[in-house]
Amino acid sequence: MLKKFLLIFLGFIFLAVGIVGIFIPILPTTPLIVLASVMFSLSNKKIYDYLANTKYLGAYIRNYRNKTGVPLETKVLSIIYLWVSLFASCLFIDKYYVHGILLGVGLAVSLHIILLKTQGKNK
Repeated sequence: MLKKFLLIFLGFIFLAVGIVGIFIPILPTTPLIVLASVMFSLSNKKIYDYLANTKYLGAYIRNYRNKTGVPLETKVLSIIYLWVSLFASCLFIDKYYVHGILLGVGLAVSLHIILLKTQGKNK
């Protein structure tokens, strides 16, 4: 019973942080949503089924589970949103070392997104 409660609790924590990751590009949305779905699949099938069939988050789970990759449009929009938000951050922060850190994070996250399997391509 305690294990089930803990898995559900962790599932909601990972889900919440994953949803925040949709809006904050440096948080890894897909792994957190998938991890939440694993927690729910081990503890509560109803929550898992609901999550896997939601309009927006269900696609993350299905694409990962079926190994179909990330749609090209999602990859492009993610990279654009990432760089717009990093550039906006640089406008508000007047420290060059912070700009360097943001540039490094931006390059690393962009590379990660680019290297993800693209849906519809055979790799």
